[in-house]
Amino acid sequence: MIETRIMGNRFEWAVAGIGLNVNQETFSRDIPNPVSLALATGHYHDLEKCLKKLCQSIENKYTLLQNNGARQLDEEYLNALYGFGQTIPFESKGKIFDAIIEGVTPYGKLVLTDSRGKQKEYDLKEVRFLY
Repeated sequence: MIETRIMGNRFEWAVAGIGLNVNQETFSRDIPNPVSLALATGHYHDLEKCLKKLCQSIENKYTLLQNNGARQLDEEYLNALYGFGQTIPFESKGKIFDAIIEGVTPYGKLVLTDSRGKQKEYDLKEVRFLY
């Protein structure tokens, strides 16, 4: 979650929140395909150690960003993006289609190229990955 405050044409602040399921094993039925570190690894994790690792990782990425590492961060993100560069089935506005994930815009829209070569950007909840 990201919350921002803009007054007129002036950016005032932004708060970014992270949700991380660490030791959770049961989830609401309303959540599609939930997962936690415990479910993924098969064992429980020390919450304090996880928090320290997470904070260190965020600090390392922030330092990289401050040192002109935006391009490297973009590459790392795309390399970790599930399905990047692969043809995958999607659904949008009731239509199912195959597309290749090309990337993500600076505003967070998913960039897809369909089987006809047409490239389109999709905002949050405008497209759904079909498993």
